[in-house]
Amino acid sequence: MAVTSIDIDKSKIEKAQELTGARSQREVVDMALDLLINTRSFDPGKLAARLDAVLGNTLQELADR
Repeated sequence: MAVTSIDIDKSKIEKAQELTGARSQREVVDMALDLLINTRSFDPGKLAARLDAVLGNTLQELADR
């Protein structure tokens, strides 16, 4: 893993640590990067297909009530 030095707004990193319970600045940055990647990679079509595979037509049956 590479070591990178960046300037981060101290108040933002402290607030993020408070909100997440992260023990280090590195942990906060890592969590933020994971969140960004997961958010931008989200595919609602894949989620719908997975839900359909698990629930079958249960959602449609509920909607029809």
